[in-house]
Amino acid sequence: MKTCYVLACGPSIKEQDLTHLRNKPCITISNFFVHPEFINMDIKYHIFGRLHEPITTEMGIAWFTEAGNRMSSGQKVMVHSGDRGMVESNSLFTNQEVIYWSEGGVFPETIPERIDNYVSISQVALQVGIKVALDEEFDDVIILGIDHSWVNHVNVSKHFYEEDESVLTRLGYNEWFNVHNKEQGEAMERRNLVRLSGVYDNYRNIANDLGVNVFNGTPNSLITSLPKKHIVPTTK
Repeated sequence: MKTCYVLACGPSIKEQDLTHLRNKPCITISNFFVHPEFINMDIKYHIFGRLHEPITTEMGIAWFTEAGNRMSSGQKVMVHSGDRGMVESNSLFTNQEVIYWSEGGVFPETIPERIDNYVSISQVALQVGIKVALDEEFDDVIILGIDHSWVNHVNVSKHFYEEDESVLTRLGYNEWFNVHNKEQGEAMERRNLVRLSGVYDNYRNIANDLGVNVFNGTPNSLITSLPKKHIVPTTK
């Protein structure tokens, strides 16, 4: 049974023993490069979403520089085409293979250069993970770290890492910049959860029809549209 793992940054990751994924094919996103096991995985792609307000150019350069310093030579990095100018003018990821991606694609035909519909960057990674599984004839894709539990901690950022491990946070980034009160945040996240669940379900169905099984390996995930499969043991 061959498996591709997709790793997001939810707080559940810190309770899972990722030494079991050493040398396993993985797709990672965003700040996952700060995880101590990152260097021990077979990273097929590391994916960044398009930089957006309130991330400044200074923040973006610092973030990508830190990431590039932690990545192996030749590693495939997906950067949004809208950030291409910043990458090239500042000589970022010079030791990696950069793939510039954009929206408006058709899953799975145009992956990874053009991505189909998504709500979260984890769903970009899921599309890429399924494409890897199809190309390399894997049986399963298991996605971890998709807690999507923001509705339970509005205005408080929670990931598997300590927040100050992120250079963005150290430079003043706050992912709740557009949320002004708890009620607004909870309503927004409830809407997002419905949209997220629908998109996950859609790609699970497409993948199943193509012969690839998709599972949610995230303990206590609020996503119920993916069948659960916990094969990475917890550390507790």
